[in-house]
Amino acid sequence: MNSSTVDSNKTNEQKIEKKSKKKIKEKTAQKCRVEMLYAKIHRAVVTDANLNYVGSISLDSKLMEQSGILEGMRVDILNINNGERFNTYAITAKSGSGIVCLNGAAARKVQKGDIIIIIAYANMKLKHAKVFKPKIVFVDSKNRIKKGDIHV
Repeated sequence: MNSSTVDSNKTNEQKIEKKSKKKIKEKTAQKCRVEMLYAKIHRAVVTDANLNYVGSISLDSKLMEQSGILEGMRVDILNINNGERFNTYAITAKSGSGIVCLNGAAARKVQKGDIIIIIAYANMKLKHAKVFKPKIVFVDSKNRIKKGDIHV
């Protein structure tokens, strides 16, 4: 075997190895999942804090519906007044009531009148995440959706 044949074989092997690595990278990217912002209710006002309830955050069902937050969905709560950040799960309160009530242990992290941000995340394939648009709902001081303020 002459040196040009050896060089040619090495070049071919390198090309094959490069293609294999690229395929592995592409397959990995296809399987890759990321956690993305799914929904946000921005600047909701806490209407109550019920320490003696089992847990969760009770949310006006209209807010849940418009934001896409589901009953039982894990949500993060960001308290603008005191900087607390914690998570719990959402439960449905009466539609149109404006209720935003922290229950159980979470009630210790807020006070009635505090302004909070409620965030839900979703785990999705990377290719879906690249085009996904979260729903962001802005509310007034009575937790009513501001007209035209649902962003997708």
